[in-house]
Amino acid sequence: MAPRQRPGASSSSSSAPLPPLSIDPSVLLSDAISFTGTFPITIGANTILHPRCKLNSAEGPIIVGSNCIVSEKTQLVAPDIDGLVLGNYVLIEVNCTIHAARIGEGTSIEVGAKLGKGCRIGNNCTLSPLSTVFDSEVLPDYTVLYGENHRRPDTSNTAAARNETIHAHIDCLKKLLPNKAEKYNR
Repeated sequence: MAPRQRPGASSSSSSAPLPPLSIDPSVLLSDAISFTGTFPITIGANTILHPRCKLNSAEGPIIVGSNCIVSEKTQLVAPDIDGLVLGNYVLIEVNCTIHAARIGEGTSIEVGAKLGKGCRIGNNCTLSPLSTVFDSEVLPDYTVLYGENHRRPDTSNTAAARNETIHAHIDCLKKLLPNKAEKYNR
């Protein structure tokens, strides 16, 4: 016999309702993604959200651009009423904690990075594994953050090639990962 549900209770596994979601039809949403909060969450075209990533819009809205990849166990948390904005072609690797206000287009954030509350990351930046960006800190465009908070300018001129690589990565993931988007559509 199926368990009875309280009148007015949600049928999802969590008792809290989902925040307002605006998800492009081309987005791939894996299973076990956590959407929490009350502010809207918008996800742009051709973006991939891996299993067990968490998006929390309790403090402000979250906007994820087009052609982004958010990997497993990553947390995206809007830091304040102005929210969190990810530009297009942003790659966030596994187990990152993001409380940033803005992450610029073409930025790559590698495994285990931590971005403090309200920080701003410029376009085409690279944050190496386990990097930390402090609260309210600003990284200019084309900055590479590595080691013990060392920085250098990125003069490689590879932004277009990185975008092509992101497209190839997304195409591959769409073949490998099951899309559970219907689970989150209301």
